[in-house]
Amino acid sequence: MTPRLSIRDLAAQIGVSHTTVSLALRNNPRITPAVRKQVQKAARQAGYHADPTVSNLMARLRTIRTTAVRETLGFITAWPTRNGWRDARITCGSSTEPPAARARRAMSSGNSG
Repeated sequence: MTPRLSIRDLAAQIGVSHTTVSLALRNNPRITPAVRKQVQKAARQAGYHADPTVSNLMARLRTIRTTAVRETLGFITAWPTRNGWRDARITCGSSTEPPAARARRAMSSGNSG
């Protein structure tokens, strides 16, 4: 018995990606009509038939996928400028250098803070 022809096999024969073959066989508008016809013609000539079990599973997966959640996080500050916290001079003993500069100096001298 000859092994079943897969979408990947068909894609390799035509010289396109397996995604292109999948979309073309489902008449997806993202694939140009010319490429769709080429893929469908090659599938007919090669005797490709979709596996109904795999087709049903993939259709189910495509419908239950949720879109990524995109949230916006607000940041409220009392500093007079947007990045005022970066330039803030925090007095620590006699030092009035910005916290980031103090942290860099501490790291370079081997101190942890």
